[in-house]
Amino acid sequence: MVYVYASQLGLLSILNLSRFDKPELIFDDNFHLYSNDDKNSDGTLDIVVTKYDKDEMSNKDDLKTYLLVNGCYQPK
Repeated sequence: MVYVYASQLGLLSILNLSRFDKPELIFDDNFHLYSNDDKNSDGTLDIVVTKYDKDEMSNKDDLKTYLLVNGCYQPK
């Protein structure tokens, strides 16, 4: 078990509850969710994450995009 402290990120865990017969973990990593929108115009919501709070970000280079491909989020 990992305990989150002020200097550590918590896990961003995303479960897909609708596409599969059972819940499926599709993303699980130490990030903050920045936004979720369709980045590649394929009709599914993708996620943009960061290791920093929105207030702490120095520029957009701190963002990382993950595309939803075949039921799992994969780096762009």
